Amino acid sequence: MKAKGKKALRYRLVQKQFGLCFWCGRPLRSATLDHVVPKSKGGTLGQGNAVAACLQCNAEKGDRSAEEFVRAKLAAFRDFLQSEGFSMVRRG
Repeated sequence: MKAKGKKALRYRLVQKQFGLCFWCGRPLRSATLDHVVPKSKGGTLGQGNAVAACLQCNAEKGDRSAEEFVRAKLAAFRDFLQSEGFSMVRRG
């Protein structure tokens, strides 16, 4: 995809996501295009496999799949809560 096409796709995704990072929900200052399925795992850059992400989340996600990234984020959040004395209750 040429630079002009990437810029247009990024713009559409930022608008669709209300100016928020797909992964963390923070306002986007400088949006990047992130592959949901990484290129290294066969993903292509198209509207069905791209989201607008902040620089930090895009770098953290790296070449992990969306599922791997979200699981890692949830595990880190769970560990943080437990370190602060909150107990985690699993439901059904």
